[in-house]
Amino acid sequence: MQDDIKERIVRIAADKFFQHGITKVTLDEIAEEAGMSKKTVYKYFEGKDDLLKAVIQHQLQLVEGKISELVQQQEAFETKVGMILLIFGQQVGRIGRQFITDLQRFFPKQWKEIENFRREKIFLHLKRMFQQGQQEGVFRSDISAELFYLVLTAAIQGVATPKVLSEHSFSVTQAIRGIFRILLEGAFTQPAQKRIHTFLD
Repeated sequence: MQDDIKERIVRIAADKFFQHGITKVTLDEIAEEAGMSKKTVYKYFEGKDDLLKAVIQHQLQLVEGKISELVQQQEAFETKVGMILLIFGQQVGRIGRQFITDLQRFFPKQWKEIENFRREKIFLHLKRMFQQGQQEGVFRSDISAELFYLVLTAAIQGVATPKVLSEHSFSVTQAIRGIFRILLEGAFTQPAQKRIHTFLD
């Protein structure tokens, strides 16, 4: 029961943080949304900073779990690319510009934790997936999986952001699909280029 309450608080806090930013959301608002007193929230978390840490940890574990499960599935490389598109779209689409701004400005330690997670956790999973593509003859063997991943993540972080999206007409999903199209159609062998259109169109 206590775990359910704690999970509910984290879920509601995540929704509010992602939508409105961190600094504009109060524990009173989170408690009201959860249908409990602020005293109850303090029973599980020392304060907003502690709650933010729990939100970030929960999201990182969620993303890693989905990608880890995907990489281990007995699916063709192109199918996994399609699933990766869905995961990226779902996660990036939830996060507003203000949340990222607040993290970078006021919570550098948590922002660094996210950056370290991206490099140390997600990279290992995606590198394994790209190596599968090379073994299947889908991904070119003369391209470094590590370099490709760095280019891919840099493109997503630079383009699929609230600031950039607000200045252009494409959605976050369209941005991510476009990035994958640009990079993969230049990296795939010719037979694989036809198959990948199933997920990019």
